[in-house]
Amino acid sequence: MLKQLADQNAFTHQARREAEALFRPKPKIEISMPRPTDEPVRKPRILSASPVSTKSQTSVSPQPDLSVVQFDRERLRRARAAILRQQQELQTRLEGIEIELRAIAAYETARRRAR
Repeated sequence: MLKQLADQNAFTHQARREAEALFRPKPKIEISMPRPTDEPVRKPRILSASPVSTKSQTSVSPQPDLSVVQFDRERLRRARAAILRQQQELQTRLEGIEIELRAIAAYETARRRAR
């Protein structure tokens, strides 16, 4: 009998703590979307037309322009970092929602037992 009372008191205490968690101030989370103006506009490359020579041409593998590769690498790095920030913000919000749901469930269970 005493053990049952102790268990019920512990459960009620736990339910009360979780229910009170519902009313604690929650941290404000600001979600910022990357603006299209954050990235510099790339100038279009204009290729000059060269006259066709009648001499036999050997195939030469084109070398990528290093500045273009570096620009693309930096652009992709920034996009990846923005997505990772958003993912972290969403994970924080999800954890807050899960805490609230557990507190609601505990409150409902405690209320049912009190009847």
